[in-house]
Amino acid sequence: MIAPQELRIGNLVKYVDDGEIKVINGSAIKYLENAQRLFQLFPFEPIELTEEWLLKMGFDLLHKGKFRNVYDYSLDHRFGYSDNHGLVYVDSALTFVGNSFSHIKFVHQLQNLVFALTGEELTIKEQS
Repeated sequence: MIAPQELRIGNLVKYVDDGEIKVINGSAIKYLENAQRLFQLFPFEPIELTEEWLLKMGFDLLHKGKFRNVYDYSLDHRFGYSDNHGLVYVDSALTFVGNSFSHIKFVHQLQNLVFALTGEELTIKEQS
C-alpha cells in the first residue's frame, strides 16, 4: 500500500487490477486520500525498484561490481544499487560516501529523492 502523502503528481505506480503502469495526477491523489479515510482498498501499488527500472528512468550503468553496481544519473549524482543494500550515494571514485538510501525500495520513492536532490523530474526515458 502507498500512503497518499508519499506521492507527487508525476509519480509512477502499478494498477492492481491489470499491472498497467500509471502516472499519478491530482485526481488520483485526491482519490487515495478519500480511500484512506474510508478504509477502502487502493487501486495502485508501488513499483519495486530494480536495475531494469533504473535503466528505464535514464540511469546509465557506470560500473558493474561484485557487490554493487554503480549508476550515473548526471555528472553530479551517482548512485550504487544492489538488491541487498538498496540505493547508496557514491563519489567520483565509486566509493560509498555515507548517504545510504536503503529505505528507497520503490520507483516513486526514487522519483521523489531525485527531485529533492536535483529539482528534476525522473520519468521513463525513450528507448533509443
